[in-house]
Amino acid sequence: MVIEILLCIGWYICGGVGFIFWWSKDHDATTTEIPMILILGILGPFTFILGWFVHGETFKSPPKVLFKKRK
Repeated sequence: MVIEILLCIGWYICGGVGFIFWWSKDHDATTTEIPMILILGILGPFTFILGWFVHGETFKSPPKVLFKKRK
């Protein structure tokens, strides 16, 4: 029982810290983000992955051209 509670607490903290990590990359973390931290903490490690897609360099580069337009 104690192990499950500790795992849940770790999951929740991982979600909150993941949000703070990626949010503070582009913005200041202020008290207005506390509700978001509390809500997104439920997602656990998935918050870090989602933050990587949003704030990471994955989608910031220009898209590659698959087919050139016809002239």
